[in-house]
Amino acid sequence: MQSMQRGGMPNVPMQTPAGISMFPGEQLRLSRRWAERRFADLVHFNELAQGGHFAAMEKPAELVADARATFRSLAPA
Repeated sequence: MQSMQRGGMPNVPMQTPAGISMFPGEQLRLSRRWAERRFADLVHFNELAQGGHFAAMEKPAELVADARATFRSLAPA
């Protein structure tokens, strides 16, 4: 079990492969540097030009493309 630091954040990076799609309209902005410290296996990180909190409705093609890129990187060669 990962131990937690103040504020409820783990103090060791998560080992599960992760992908992040960062849309400019999100209320919480995550940087790649932040993500790399928290995810030991960051397989995909993308900052998109448009979209926001409701990206699935606003930019569905872009969101699906990022999800596919994340899973593609996990597929055996």
